Amino acid sequence: MLAVAYYRAVPDPAVAEAELAVQRRSVETWVAEHGAAIIAEFTETEGEGRARPVFGAARRRAAEAGAVTLVATDKPIGPRGAFHPSSPYRGPQIVVIEDPAAIERRAWAQTSRVVVYLRDPDGDAKLTAVSLAQQEAAIADAVRCSRYTVLATFTEPEGGTPPSAGAGQPDDADPARPELARALALCRAERARLLVGTDLRLRAGGQPLDLAGIDVPHIIGFRPEPVWPERIDCPSDLPAPVALQFGTVWHGNRRALYLANGTGADLHDVVATRAGWTLGFGDLTVLPTHTVRIAKLAAGIGVRVDTHDLMFDADFVLSWRVTAATADGRRWQGTLTLPKGDPRNRQLGLRDWAPLPPDADAAASDRPADS
Repeated sequence: MLAVAYYRAVPDPAVAEAELAVQRRSVETWVAEHGAAIIAEFTETEGEGRARPVFGAARRRAAEAGAVTLVATDKPIGPRGAFHPSSPYRGPQIVVIEDPAAIERRAWAQTSRVVVYLRDPDGDAKLTAVSLAQQEAAIADAVRCSRYTVLATFTEPEGGTPPSAGAGQPDDADPARPELARALALCRAERARLLVGTDLRLRAGGQPLDLAGIDVPHIIGFRPEPVWPERIDCPSDLPAPVALQFGTVWHGNRRALYLANGTGADLHDVVATRAGWTLGFGDLTVLPTHTVRIAKLAAGIGVRVDTHDLMFDADFVLSWRVTAATADGRRWQGTLTLPKGDPRNRQLGLRDWAPLPPDADAAASDRPADS
């Protein structure tokens, strides 16, 4: 394989050579891994304008030789932003070497190792918005569901004196949060994520925890359960007579999940059962079965049966089985598998919605969704 190397230099000559040395090492590593040969090298000093004439020259040289254009880094250089050129539909291939710091940062943000940081309101429970026990319960759920490994736990007393407004900023200098500084230092040393009990204010007049500026990947444990609408009107374009419909309201990464009746007739004695498993950090976790019973699901109505995390930090399979009776006494059934992410039009139709044989009615209602 032949390649034309393209480097990007900062405008300041005092630091340009050090940055170029990093890019050259990245190119050397890529060449060794792919058995390639560099036939030409081009270096562009990043300025204020949008044009990159040297990059154009590098691409023309690659086209002449039937080589790939090898961009040494995609990170922001000088006054310009990150550089992510894509290969044209027809023409020489462009290969961009990802910034090693970005790769390391992504690995850090996905690690299963966590440091727990709790905030103790230490006062009258009647005046407390979020208790230490609520935070501990949320952390325990997160650790159990995502199979995190807890390296240490730090608890910050937050009594009558609220922390200053700068708490949680990158210098960790706020004297009111020494435990946060210790937790962040351990996260950096061990490349662990910070698992925070809550970022909400703990009491009236208190300060929320501002984590927007810290350089450590973090996860929030406790947030109050949102109030979801329990019923919605079915859209007219359901993909099947009975479907799961995501609500329009977001809370964090979560949306409500509704069982929608588009059959044109009321459904009775509805049983919706969810089963499945998650695979996080190599560990398989079987989820407890979740069953919702609805005495009557009116035509054209959706009833909330679950909430769903659209950006769940693991692979998973969730299966639903729904059975229901119609006015003539027949029992119907349908199934579906819930994919990761947000489905098209926020709708998923149940497969094979059809009447059950008479002798299968009783068994189907309580059978797990993945059996």
